[in-house]
Amino acid sequence: MSDTSETTSVGPVIGILDTTRPDPTTGGCQPFGLELLAADGTLVPQNWMTAQGSFELRHDGTGWVVTGGLLSEAMVHRLARTGNYAITVPTLFCDEDLDPAICYQLMPVPGPEPSWILARTASPL
Repeated sequence: MSDTSETTSVGPVIGILDTTRPDPTTGGCQPFGLELLAADGTLVPQNWMTAQGSFELRHDGTGWVVTGGLLSEAMVHRLARTGNYAITVPTLFCDEDLDPAICYQLMPVPGPEPSWILARTASPL
């Protein structure tokens, strides 16, 4: 699935995210080396990616805002790496540079060992 010629309902597939193993209690995982920072600077609990829907990544001029899933819509959540805003996401083969002019989707792939597709949206911002 890492072939960028594949498409989804939102746009071309970039690859499969490199994530932690699912938490045995919540089933959630997260991209390796990334965390979510809330607007107030606090860390969102680990394993925030659950199969209850997809996530959107969009750049707001400051950082990559993550929406969707079970995340509260009342608060801004930004991707971070060791406390700094992230500019890449890990796929199985490499870190993918994110283009601020494009929105991305993280979509769950059902299966015994859940995985997540990283795809561009069908149209740029």
